[in-house]
This record gives sequence, structure tokens and C-alpha cells, in this order.
Amino acid sequence: MIKVYSQPGCHACEDTKAYLTRNSVEFTDVDITKSPSALEELARLGSQSTPTVVTEDEFWIGHRVDKLAKLHA
Repeated sequence: MIKVYSQPGCHACEDTKAYLTRNSVEFTDVDITKSPSALEELARLGSQSTPTVVTEDEFWIGHRVDKLAKLHA
């Protein structure tokens, strides 16, 4: 399962989620402002930024179309 850690007002988060939705890629949106445990999960990954995208094999920070494209190829 793909997780997208996001927060309100984050344009890159909205772009990432829109890209996944447009390409019929299932994901879970984790709003870090509503979940204290989500902040802990991000810290374990070494991230303090949104969007952070987590897949089964890797994670990355930011709206990375190159990485997102591989999820629906």
C-alpha cells in the first residue's frame, strides 16, 4: 500500500495526490496535522517534509513525477 504523508496548504501534496488519483493508483492519505503518530512515522523515516510518499520498496520526499510514473507503469 502506498502512503502519502501530507498537510493542508501543501501544494506539492495536492499535486501528488491528484496525480495518483488521475492515474488510478490506490493510496492512503495521512494528514500529519491530524495524527501525532504520523509525525513519529515520518521521523523514523528521517523526513520532516511533505509530501513524503512511502511504497513497499522505498520512500521519497516531494512531488516526484519520475517516481510516481513508475507506480502505474
